[in-house]
Amino acid sequence: MKQFLVRKRRIVILFLGMSLLLVAGAGFFAYRFHLTRDSKTVSSILAKVYQKGMYTANRPILSFPQKIFDLHIGHSDMPVEQVYTFTNKGEKDLMIHQVHGGCCSDCLTIEWPKQPIQKGEKGKIKVRLHRMDQEDEQTYMISIRANTDPPETRLILRVHTITATEHGHA
Repeated sequence: MKQFLVRKRRIVILFLGMSLLLVAGAGFFAYRFHLTRDSKTVSSILAKVYQKGMYTANRPILSFPQKIFDLHIGHSDMPVEQVYTFTNKGEKDLMIHQVHGGCCSDCLTIEWPKQPIQKGEKGKIKVRLHRMDQEDEQTYMISIRANTDPPETRLILRVHTITATEHGHA
């Protein structure tokens, strides 16, 4: 009976020690990456780790020569098409999981490669704007989710309508 109590005490001490190490490790992780109580989801924690440059896995790198385009069109009903070219500058195959625009689905159509893009290969993301909701200027944010570091990349398409006075007509 005495041996059983000694063994039980060792297990309890070991369990408490492991629990203390886990709590201390979580505290250090939160301190090291400046996490706050509003960082509730795993994705937001990982995003902070990526931003701090602490994630060093060998992942694909989605590299765009230009992420922002400013287009000028004659009127808001004019269809617009913009092609964003990119290169996989990482060591592993790039797989784009999802691309979506920040507006309603009936104004943008987006095409992207569904097959893996190998190291050093180029690809294209084609964005078609069918109509603008208003005159003047509108900005569209295109979000790309892929197996990259960081996992989300954003592109910007700004479309300006040119009025008759800007053309020099009165």
